[in-house]
Amino acid sequence: MIVAAALVFNVLSAGDLIAITIALLANIVTVSVAVFIQRRETKRALDNETWRRTTEKRQRVHAHFASVLFGANMMRGMTGILQWKPDRFRSEGGLKVMTDRLEKVKNDLGEAAVNLTLEGLVEPVDSVYEMASKFFDFRERLQRLGERTEASDERQEMRKDVEAVAAITQALESTLPAILAAILPDRPEPRPPRWRLLWRRFLGELTGRTEPSRGAIDRAPEESPTAPG
Repeated sequence: MIVAAALVFNVLSAGDLIAITIALLANIVTVSVAVFIQRRETKRALDNETWRRTTEKRQRVHAHFASVLFGANMMRGMTGILQWKPDRFRSEGGLKVMTDRLEKVKNDLGEAAVNLTLEGLVEPVDSVYEMASKFFDFRERLQRLGERTEASDERQEMRKDVEAVAAITQALESTLPAILAAILPDRPEPRPPRWRLLWRRFLGELTGRTEPSRGAIDRAPEESPTAPG
């Protein structure tokens, strides 16, 4: 083998050897650049998919948080001093309005708690359950007002329930927006400019890789900080 290599070098001139060396180096550089570009494209595709999924999750969580805050403020409103009236003293129409309102709040909060649990957001769910527990404790004590079963400290305990509902509502109003802001994903890299697509197509033709067609290149937008890939 050594003898054969020596014969080849004897046959080829110095210029031929230089040309072969340059051609080999050019091929190595071309393939390396193509591999690098392909890796960047793969990373950009993964970043765009992560952006899409995270954005969709944020939209879902936003809707669940809206239900939680609406329900919390409804409960807070129904514990106001003007609502300290047992159901037996309400009119038929007023009782129906109260019952329908309670049913909607329970359903909305229950659905939001389940969905948030599935999203992996347990902390606000614990707050929802604690708030609901205090609210229904208040409702139970409220129905005993004016009856023989009313305890001596019933009204004092009701005030504690009201304060607990108000405190949890205020905490949710500050923590939920912070959780939502933390879910906001980083924007992926913008689409490459037209000249880079043309260069990538040229490298693809040299290495046999599939690159965007000219029509896709002509339709590609310029660099934009707000346009995902």
